[in-house]
Amino acid sequence: MLRLVGSGAVYVGVQGVIGMSTWPFVRRWYEDPALGLALRIPPPRVLLPFQLLRGIAGIAALLPLLLLVPHEAGQVGVRDWLELALLLSVTMGIVPLFAATRWPIALRLFHAAEITVIATLWSGLIVWIGLT
Repeated sequence: MLRLVGSGAVYVGVQGVIGMSTWPFVRRWYEDPALGLALRIPPPRVLLPFQLLRGIAGIAALLPLLLLVPHEAGQVGVRDWLELALLLSVTMGIVPLFAATRWPIALRLFHAAEITVIATLWSGLIVWIGLT
């Protein structure tokens, strides 16, 4: 249980670092009301607990899926990591961003790249948990 909560905290950290790295590229769409997107980031008191629960729930849901796939002598490896990263990138970001038709293409591309990096790192964490 401690490992699950700790992994959720790691997810929050990854999400925060990658999000801050993306911020200079997407900031204008969040701060300029003239663009008409009305985007805003929730305050930390809302965002942090939500992301922690999201990280814990995601790992709790995906780890059993990963462990159900047959492996030789419990070996979970790079292929599992890349497959899970692709699955998460597509389902968490790329497909939902197709529906954001009001958003400029550049904003969707920046967020798709952000989500892909987060999904890749998060998948690595899930696979690592599966190995240990």
